[in-house]
Amino acid sequence: MRPGSRGRPCRTGRPNLRDQRGVALIIALILVALATVLASKLTFDGFLERRRSIGVLAAEQALQFGMGAEAIAADALAQDAQNTKQDTLIEPWAQPTQPLPITPADDPEGEPIGTVQGHLEDMQGRFNLNNLGRLKTDGTQDPQPLEQFQLLLAAVGVEPKWAALARDWIDADDLPGSRPVSQADDFATD
Repeated sequence: MRPGSRGRPCRTGRPNLRDQRGVALIIALILVALATVLASKLTFDGFLERRRSIGVLAAEQALQFGMGAEAIAADALAQDAQNTKQDTLIEPWAQPTQPLPITPADDPEGEPIGTVQGHLEDMQGRFNLNNLGRLKTDGTQDPQPLEQFQLLLAAVGVEPKWAALARDWIDADDLPGSRPVSQADDFATD
């Protein structure tokens, strides 16, 4: 055998240098591939962490904006309570606010990072269905909410019988009220 011939060991029993260069090249390529995969994963993980941080910051800002809007509403209602004894829908608290710019605390004269705008609604003008289940002091059902709801349904063209069915559905027991069928059947078949 000739020293240095391919695929055959030389007479001294040591590996051929040419064969070793091929193995070194493969190891180097594997190391570069591993480094590339590691760099890609680190970059992607950093991107995800950045997006997560932006989301947490945005949620915290939204919460603070909401709390600020609530404080503005509370202030408007407190001023109204001091100035008037009767509430109407033409008072300042019932009017929509103009957009209020929100600026960073460290740069109040700088570019706004958002705006807050809102309006208050008087919920007293709405019917609370939970009142249908209200009991009087003697434990009997209060008839006034049922009568009010029947009038309201009739005014919008809905059969007043639905008021009694709604009361039966809302009340504390699971027994049918005025009709001899179960509550689920009332709403499923009518």
